[in-house]
Amino acid sequence: MTDHRIGMTVYNLDAFMNGDIDEMVQALAFAENAEKMKTGDQMGM
Repeated sequence: MTDHRIGMTVYNLDAFMNGDIDEMVQALAFAENAEKMKTGDQMGM
């Protein structure tokens, strides 16, 4: 499973489909926070 927005691939599709998505969620949160810091939008508005 690949999220091309952040360039991350999870190779254990069975585990991912069974709900083991923590690694991807953390990577997405990190990417979102980095983007907010880059644009200066730290309040999410």
